[in-house]
Amino acid sequence: REPNVQTIKKIADVLNVSPRYLAQVCKKIANKSPKQIIDDYLIAAIRQQLLSTTKSIQEIAFEYGFSSQSHFNKFFKKSMGCTPMQFRKNS
Repeated sequence: REPNVQTIKKIADVLNVSPRYLAQVCKKIANKSPKQIIDDYLIAAIRQQLLSTTKSIQEIAFEYGFSSQSHFNKFFKKSMGCTPMQFRKNS
């Protein structure tokens, strides 16, 4: 489950701002979209899990809300250039 419009809308609702305003603030402050910020946070947390636990890739995928290990692998590879298993093995 990559963050999508619904996820960003939920975050905007929690902050009591519009999704458009949230996007403007993120762009101005971090020069990134809300999706990029969420993806960066997820990748950092996932990398930490891969390096510091013996949880399976599937356990980590489900812990972070991905609907399948396949979606998780695709998301991770797109960001990191390697699969979670390769990352764990090479680190």
